[in-house]
Amino acid sequence: MRSDYWLWENKISIKEIKEINNKIKNSISLGQDIPASSFKNAEVKIIEYSNIQSLMQSYIKNIYSINEQIFGYNLYPPFFFTCNYNTYDFKQKSEYDWHVDESQNHVFDIKLTAIFNLSEKKYEGGEFSLFKNKNNIVQNFNKPGDILLFKSYVPHKVNPILKGIRNTLTIFLTGPRLQ
Repeated sequence: MRSDYWLWENKISIKEIKEINNKIKNSISLGQDIPASSFKNAEVKIIEYSNIQSLMQSYIKNIYSINEQIFGYNLYPPFFFTCNYNTYDFKQKSEYDWHVDESQNHVFDIKLTAIFNLSEKKYEGGEFSLFKNKNNIVQNFNKPGDILLFKSYVPHKVNPILKGIRNTLTIFLTGPRLQ
């Protein structure tokens, strides 16, 4: 299972998280996310990567390095990303059911998904699972500052939030369409 994802624990400091969150909250949303056929009741703000590039560059550089070492995908440069800023709130019992990240574009595919845990406080619930022959909760991806990188075609979900608020930034890494 470990070959389907890469986890950095406590990679982003609380100070950096607050700075990224403030930058995102002051960015203009490009619209709302339209989830696949799965149930999703989290609030989603779509922003341009260029709005937060200066704060995210070192993390993206590490992600591309891990891709070269572990996954080996041919990825486009990170110039034109859009990012999903997700807010999962216990008041709505926010969750996102099983789904895969995919593109309907005939030119590119989503190869990897990077999720940054930008929660400023601990929360309960909201476990992230990958499905490979069974439901596998990704252990230790539940703290502010964690970063998870995984193969986008692997089914995944976020369990309901039970207490607090879970904020994440999702970046979809794309490359030439698989033939």
